[in-house]
Amino acid sequence: MYRIKPDKKIFVVYSYGGLLGANILITHPELFEYYILGSPSFWYDNKAMFRLESNYAKSNKAMKAQVFIYIGSEEGSMVEEMLAFETQLKSRNCRGLSIQSKVLAGLSHRSAFAVLLTYGLQKAISK
Repeated sequence: MYRIKPDKKIFVVYSYGGLLGANILITHPELFEYYILGSPSFWYDNKAMFRLESNYAKSNKAMKAQVFIYIGSEEGSMVEEMLAFETQLKSRNCRGLSIQSKVLAGLSHRSAFAVLLTYGLQKAISK
């Protein structure tokens, strides 16, 4: 028998889904308690997610969510973009926001998902 906690909402997404997850985090952070964003495509539309977050931060000082962002070290410029997004979010000092990231050594866009899923769920479920 598996025990569940119906009030614990975890959102796991990958690649373009990671972009969607970041969008939901910024526009409706209350929808989920935990966000696991894997290899998010922050490069999309000239880094539109950075602009969306900047606009959100102008009128919002709280973002209750626990965010885990993971990416493979072999994902090129996506690594720097992920780290920049994390830095931008942390710089806001939003009440209720916890954000952690990890660059997964030696993994590519194709190989990172299984590892980040395991790490992310372990973090979220252990809380």
